[in-house]
Amino acid sequence: APIESVPVGGRHTVALDTRGHAFSFGDDRRIQLGLGDTRSQGADERNSYGVIRQEVLGGRDTKQDRKRVASYRYYDPHMQHSPVKTAEPSVYNRPPYPPPSFVACGEDFTIAVHRDSPDWFSKDQETNVLICTGENGDGQCGRGLQEQQQSWTPVRLPKRSRTEAVACGQAHCLALLTTGDLFAWGASLQGQLGNGKRATKAKPIKVGLRPEDPDKVETKNISAPGDTPEYKAIG
Repeated sequence: APIESVPVGGRHTVALDTRGHAFSFGDDRRIQLGLGDTRSQGADERNSYGVIRQEVLGGRDTKQDRKRVASYRYYDPHMQHSPVKTAEPSVYNRPPYPPPSFVACGEDFTIAVHRDSPDWFSKDQETNVLICTGENGDGQCGRGLQEQQQSWTPVRLPKRSRTEAVACGQAHCLALLTTGDLFAWGASLQGQLGNGKRATKAKPIKVGLRPEDPDKVETKNISAPGDTPEYKAIG
């Protein structure tokens, strides 16, 4: 199928075709290619996941049973010289996600946008979810700081929402929802999250934009002290 979009990160590329299939190539040292957790060969990982296999207890399996579409031997460079189809995100208690609607890349992480509403929903009822893979040292995967790198995990945006645009920097992201709300997460050392602070935010925060007002309508900050500013026109 013809390629319709090609987002590029710092050292990796993702090509999305007209059928929604994503192919990635380049650096995979931070598992940013979305090929699964390729950091290990599935050796004994009981030290991190418990001595008893999780499938015996129920729930998530160990890393060695998780799907990966590429593997690297001990001395292999973690990179792909030719396009490889990305792995599908893991799902629990729901049908598999359809192919991504669009993809965005940061320096060493990748975000894919998948529809998560039923097929019979109309276009204006449709909702989607952002799923991220790759480096997460500054919370750029939008979920938490529990993992330095993560493989295809949902971003913690509001449930039953629809994202229409995503933009990524070196270690931060912004997502614009159809409601007009703007959410940001990741590194903010230079204030790139726009919340008036320089602290890292591992979970998405709503950015309060002060509207440009050519008629000089007075605005008031209605957010609580210490929260992200949110302005409302008064008068």
